[in-house]
Amino acid sequence: MRDFRPDVVLQNLNEDILACIENLQDGAYDAVLLSAADINQRNLDLSGLEVSELNPREFVPRPAQGVLAWQTHRDDLSTRRILKQLHHPNVSACTNVERRVLHLLGGDAHLLLGVLVECDAGGVFHAFAACAREGRLRRTRLSQSTRIELAEQVVKSL
Repeated sequence: MRDFRPDVVLQNLNEDILACIENLQDGAYDAVLLSAADINQRNLDLSGLEVSELNPREFVPRPAQGVLAWQTHRDDLSTRRILKQLHHPNVSACTNVERRVLHLLGGDAHLLLGVLVECDAGGVFHAFAACAREGRLRRTRLSQSTRIELAEQVVKSL
């Protein structure tokens, strides 16, 4: 957020989402950043509030956010057949690049990293990444016709 608006004063809130919204409605805050998934999951009433969805290409999410991964025993063929119907190879290809970037940077829960990889209709992969390194926010955007070495190129350009 500071990259876009250096004048903004940010504060981590130690409140649950309902308290954040209530305090916002009461005027305690000018704005709050909340997860759309949390809002949708709880079916929260946000009437009277202006809601702006952030563009994930600018406010880059953590690697593989919003993607579910399923595991099953290799011998459980019936479950594997069901899960295969849910599998999206293009999504998997993109999230594998995102997770590879995280791995290459030695990522853990404390690494300030966002990576989003998309594949367009023409099969071109587009990577958007932001990472706090050496006290600075570094951003990169790369596109290439294959995902091979894309993670390595993202890390190199960060």
